[in-house]
Amino acid sequence: MTPAGQADDVITYEAADRGANCAIGCTVVMLLALGPVLAIWGALRGLDWWMLGFGILSVLAGVGLLAFMRSARRGRWEISFDRDRRVVRLYAREGGQETAREFAFHEIAEIELEQITRDVSTGDDVPYLLPVFRLKGGEAIRLHERMSIKNPERAEETVNGMRALVGLIDGPPEDG
Repeated sequence: MTPAGQADDVITYEAADRGANCAIGCTVVMLLALGPVLAIWGALRGLDWWMLGFGILSVLAGVGLLAFMRSARRGRWEISFDRDRRVVRLYAREGGQETAREFAFHEIAEIELEQITRDVSTGDDVPYLLPVFRLKGGEAIRLHERMSIKNPERAEETVNGMRALVGLIDGPPEDG
């Protein structure tokens, strides 16, 4: 989880599905670069139809993958602290569906860390720390697992920054 925005009135932490995006992005760049090269080379060789055809298909495949990457199917999770309005806003986009929820700073009793395990790309279960908001009414609001933090020191810094933003501890949050 990384701070995304540091405007004076709103501080946002975000997480997103990025691993596959990097691989797909590299493939898009390769296809979009390879297509014109093949098409030009095919045209210069006396209209070599195979190369010209593969060049056009390469560009079309690159454009199609780019459209897929820009679709709303990828996940995105945000938590924003609006200091002017004094509200926390949770936002999630998963599988093309968006959800949002807000609650006031004064409703928060505590922000704590809960240990969870996440299945990582190697297939191993790895311990992470997840921020959990405990409201004064007794409700526990667990953030999505993608908002969890692997490094314990970084997790504690992040939660202390959140606590400072909502007034649970003194002092300004450290930029990170």
